Amino acid sequence: MGFHKYQVVPVILILILITFACKKRDEKPDETPPVLSVTPVDISTVTSIIAFGVDLTPLQKNPAFEYIVNNSTVQVRSVCKGYIEEIRLNDNFPDY
Repeated sequence: MGFHKYQVVPVILILILITFACKKRDEKPDETPPVLSVTPVDISTVTSIIAFGVDLTPLQKNPAFEYIVNNSTVQVRSVCKGYIEEIRLNDNFPDY
């Protein structure tokens, strides 16, 4: 029982993929915290703010800064570079 020619090629390709896929990247993620002096919305439209870390319930803290605005047409802007990972509704009250 030996290797046939058509079996060697996939094995070599898999080894090459594993070698490059497992290589450690020198590139580090940007860990710069957001600049909180830049608001994501026009501050004149903000009616209230729920700060980061405020108790929402006895067991849950607010995981973000939440800006409650006076209308639904307010433009939202980025305060730092990055990617949006998730957008979700607030479970504590209907904000949709």
